[in-house]
Amino acid sequence: MALQSLFQVSPPSAASSSSIDMAKKIANSPSKKVKTAQALPFMTRYIKLPVFLPQIDGIDAERFNDCCNITQAESFLDHAKDFHAFSLEKLAWAMQHQAGVASIERYLNSFDPATVKSQLSSPLKDFTSADVFPILFFAVEQNSPEIVRVLCKAGADPSKGSEPTGLPLLAYTILSAEYDLSDTTDTLIALLAEQAKPEQVPCSMWKTPLQSPRADSPTASEDGYFTFRSWCTPELRKALARNLTLMQRYSLWRAKHLASSTPRMVQIATAFNILPLLETPYHIIGQTPAIRQVVDAVASHYLFDSGFPLVMLFTGASGHGKTEVAKRMGNLLSLDIYIVDCTEMRYETDIFGPKAPYMGHEKGSMLNNFLAEHSGQRAVVFLDEFEKTTAGVHKAMLLPFESGMYQDRRNGTKLDCTKIIWILAANLGEELIQKFWSTSMENASQTHSVQVDYEKLCTLLENVAIRTFGAPLTGRLSYTIPFVPFNDLEQAVTTYKFMREFKNEIRKPVNVEAKLFPRRLILNYKDDGQLAQHLASNYYSHELGARSLQKAVHRHVKQKLAHAFLNEQTIVYDMLNEEPMATYEATLNGHEVSLERRGVSDIKRDTQPQFPSLFGGSGGSAQQKSQTISTSGGFTSSGGGGSPFGQVPTPPNEEEIEL
Repeated sequence: MALQSLFQVSPPSAASSSSIDMAKKIANSPSKKVKTAQALPFMTRYIKLPVFLPQIDGIDAERFNDCCNITQAESFLDHAKDFHAFSLEKLAWAMQHQAGVASIERYLNSFDPATVKSQLSSPLKDFTSADVFPILFFAVEQNSPEIVRVLCKAGADPSKGSEPTGLPLLAYTILSAEYDLSDTTDTLIALLAEQAKPEQVPCSMWKTPLQSPRADSPTASEDGYFTFRSWCTPELRKALARNLTLMQRYSLWRAKHLASSTPRMVQIATAFNILPLLETPYHIIGQTPAIRQVVDAVASHYLFDSGFPLVMLFTGASGHGKTEVAKRMGNLLSLDIYIVDCTEMRYETDIFGPKAPYMGHEKGSMLNNFLAEHSGQRAVVFLDEFEKTTAGVHKAMLLPFESGMYQDRRNGTKLDCTKIIWILAANLGEELIQKFWSTSMENASQTHSVQVDYEKLCTLLENVAIRTFGAPLTGRLSYTIPFVPFNDLEQAVTTYKFMREFKNEIRKPVNVEAKLFPRRLILNYKDDGQLAQHLASNYYSHELGARSLQKAVHRHVKQKLAHAFLNEQTIVYDMLNEEPMATYEATLNGHEVSLERRGVSDIKRDTQPQFPSLFGGSGGSAQQKSQTISTSGGFTSSGGGGSPFGQVPTPPNEEEIEL
């Protein structure tokens, strides 16, 4: 049985009927020479908001076997992989019913990789005139960057859009926030890291990240090759402008300027199962040259398994991404990471624990026990503020850094630490790095800053390391990697990072017992780029880095929201989680940040958007969708007509088409 259309279309008018007849005539013609520019307009349906995916609810016996237990998505997938052939429809159903990443990965890995890749690259099968979506749209619907990575690893193509509307995946990712006011930034970044082209979103909306997105239609040269794509109607363009945040605009801009990994690098990273490492630049603000050095160093460590540990010194002013890069690298590589605060590490026993027979040796230390648990395994140890350690600690690190050999303090067992990635973070050479940045990078373009030669700077920093740590320890460092100050754009985006974190925090449910009162709130930032730039330009400090910007957000956003929240006359109770959310708006008025309450926003979750089921079933019309009232200009239910894609436009005259 052919699958029904994903979206119901209103009965065609005379004009649209003739369009369908003409399309059939063209399709059945033995000579299919069609002028694409003339034929496409009436073969593509327009998109209207809100954009929902079909709800895969009705189960057709021809597709889902009677033996399948479909009550729980994860158990259903585990059953399906053992007893049935690979099915894209079953996978989509499981995702819409909250299947976990692990069960999806098990399902994908249970079939022939070539078969899985072939099907993942195609939209759902057996449609006649339906509007169909590739499988990645369903991962985006769940707002899950983890599922996106799993699907792309198995062969899903992030460049595929919906058919026949041509709605790109990145545009849908941004528009999907229009329904439930969610933050889809992490999913967008995951897609960009999987090589989705940023031009899927009109270039004029993000080529200058600090400017608010343009809702009008610019010229072709401003918007790139997607300017005349029929999907980007004025309505959708306005919705993109409403929902495209500063972090998303920066991510699109950064992806445009990042150099793609070479096929050789991808091959090596795939072979050693470190492909996610190549995503690192997409998750970090600035520091492109430093991240490139880190990626090359880790790839070389895996490629040439010399039997020695990798030891990297991250140096530069505090608050410029050293810890963030280490954490992100460990997470992307799925490696355990242990962070040591070295501010009070004065003696060898502080970091490794006492040796036998001294009292307490049987307990070891946190680091000692971590190394024992990961003997012969890959893991990351991050030694923060290592410059505050003493000569005794430096001496204790010589053997683990050089040969990777170490004895468990608890029982004397020899441990293999050759696969450990050691990262030392220090604030060494700040003046050298500041001078280098001012002369070579501060006013340079993105392309030039990436091409800067760090060799001379690294040599100077190694001399500083010798004076601080001594030659024996410095000689065991594999790489010295400088972290430079932020430029104006990076300062503003880092400021917005803290603004975004606060916004997401107060969206969480109220819990009076846990004293979580300022929750279930919506905070909108009017002209977020200018607001973040204002705070950054007034409060950024080279010495404090991101911490100075975090303080600015606390003072001018958090405290002002607290003042507005505390001046409300009603008390807070847990039942607020079932009521519309109070909405506040932060605005830059001259040189001051003001914050006021703007009403409420209601997301009704009791009714899911209903559409004709992929497998049959009753479905429903677009008029049955829940409504979202957004103070930032979000949609209300569009009303008339059952199709979110509208009517088929009138075709050109028949004689204009060459058959």
